Amino acid sequence: MYVDSASGVKVIGEPLAVADESARLLEIVAAAADRSSTSRLLAEQIDDWPTRQALSPLRSNLLRPLVVGPGDRVLEVGAGTGALTRYLAETGADVVAVEAGLDRARVAAVRCEGFGNVEILAGPLASYEPDAPFDLVVLAGAREAAGESGGVPALVEAALAALAPDGVVVLALENQLGLRCLLGYAEDFQGEPWVGIEAFQIQRAVRTYSRGALGRLLAESGLTGQRWLYPFPDHRFPTVVVSDTTYDESDVVSFVDQMVREPCGGHEQASALIADARGVHRVLLDAGLGRDIANSFLVLGARDPEALDRRLDPQVLAWRYGSQRARVWQHTTVVRNDGDVRVVERTRAHPGDGRPERGWVSQSQPDKVKYLPGWNLEQLVMQAAADHDTATMGQLLQRWRRHLESVLTGAPGDDHPVHPFLPADSELVLPARYLDTNLDNFVPQGDELIFIDDEWHAEGGVDFTLAVARGLAYLARELIVGFREHPWSPTITVDELTLNLARLAATDLDSYDLRRWQLAEGEFQAVAHGASAAEVVDELATLGRSSRLELAPPRALPYTLLHRERIRLGEDLLAHRAELNKAEEAHRVLTEERARREALEAMIEQLKKDTRELNAIRHRLNVMESRWPLRLYRKVKKLIS
Repeated sequence: MYVDSASGVKVIGEPLAVADESARLLEIVAAAADRSSTSRLLAEQIDDWPTRQALSPLRSNLLRPLVVGPGDRVLEVGAGTGALTRYLAETGADVVAVEAGLDRARVAAVRCEGFGNVEILAGPLASYEPDAPFDLVVLAGAREAAGESGGVPALVEAALAALAPDGVVVLALENQLGLRCLLGYAEDFQGEPWVGIEAFQIQRAVRTYSRGALGRLLAESGLTGQRWLYPFPDHRFPTVVVSDTTYDESDVVSFVDQMVREPCGGHEQASALIADARGVHRVLLDAGLGRDIANSFLVLGARDPEALDRRLDPQVLAWRYGSQRARVWQHTTVVRNDGDVRVVERTRAHPGDGRPERGWVSQSQPDKVKYLPGWNLEQLVMQAAADHDTATMGQLLQRWRRHLESVLTGAPGDDHPVHPFLPADSELVLPARYLDTNLDNFVPQGDELIFIDDEWHAEGGVDFTLAVARGLAYLARELIVGFREHPWSPTITVDELTLNLARLAATDLDSYDLRRWQLAEGEFQAVAHGASAAEVVDELATLGRSSRLELAPPRALPYTLLHRERIRLGEDLLAHRAELNKAEEAHRVLTEERARREALEAMIEQLKKDTRELNAIRHRLNVMESRWPLRLYRKVKKLIS
């Protein structure tokens, strides 16, 4: 073992030579004043897959459901560039992070600079000999680490060797039968769809597992106590983590759909199939297959099942994280069973940052509210759309519109606050807490329509027309971008559908109102997420002009061979187009030459004509010249006689 002089990383064995962007990442992290697990400065540097994996504030959400803190000894295997290492350091636990590649380990060391409770090691896990067992062994980069250490079974065996008798192994891995895989999304390591299902035998070192296969592997290794969690959209960039007990709830379909929303969201590439992933997810949830088709697993395994109770609250059904927001707005939402009642608890991630208030926007923070079960208004409208039932859609949308009208505060005074969602000429104004009027925030309860999420407040209130435009525009986007079934033509754009929905809601809305909303929304997103208002407005305008047919097409056909054949034919087409361009250029040159030749021929014909005329004149002059002496003789003779 030796210490790397450039970083202070302890090198064990022979580090793996990795060709990646570690040098660039090292520069980015070293230059950042804020290197925390939720750093917005680092997130602003994301521009490709390597930077996203290293710098995304979503990475640490994977481990946030776990109870870990001071006094715990944690071993992280496959630390990469330290995205999770930094979070573990922030908990106060004593952390040893092992990364096979020295360059990556150097980045992790800089990311955790200043923490005396972190030790970064570079080299193979087999070369590490701990001096004491660990309370937690984290295998969050299990597939990467497995490829460097002989597969997941060998990795789990090594983790057990380092684990205390009452310790817990934390394993995160893609699901071989995950919804993304089934719908043909490209897999991370191979870049092609269905590889995990069809051909994992080719590369067993980086194979994936189904829920049943992974559970058996862990149990056979000695980890008979298991708690399963399901991060969405996946374990790399989770925004929601669902507990195993959630799938036993009577309202599992509506609840998981509300919490997860887009089960396949956030992927870099489009699916090979055109499908409503959210709709497919609901069907599989209803069939009792939710656990088996989750995109990823987060498994806690222990020799002693009681050890699991110390690491995970068994009453929690789901965790949702707002890590993509600006720091002041970040919070954690936890839904748990509290006796016979289900409650929602929301806590700020950084309560020491002062009041959650910036300019005209503020944030409410109720500690605990009762969860209202049942389908929300957005889910009901989308179901009616899938049934092509515009009458029911109209009834639901008009109910929403009437609710908004029922809470109008009247015309504002002359000195009312002015901001993007409350222009100076506003006439109908909603209360301040109605900034987010999207339909998923309304739940029917008997004859009432309950507004369930008043998190965002706008000073002085919200313009009624802008609030309606916002709710309907987001519903239209959900229907079109999500490839939801609806009764309109596939060529309808988001803006056109928004106006159609307004007609169903029996409310006046026009293109000018949509543009006003886009401008206001840009300013709101700038406050909420630190985004560029101008860029948000441009994106909304572009999306508004887009139809389902104009959105990102599927990356591949349903079968890999057909996909490759399509690529080959596409390359042939490009070659033929290049030849056609050359032929067109040659034709253009020939056409110009022909035009010049025809012009020259016309000039020659004109010259010939002019020559003939000159020759005729010359002939007449010659004749006149030859007759002149005779005419002169005759005139003289006439005069003499």
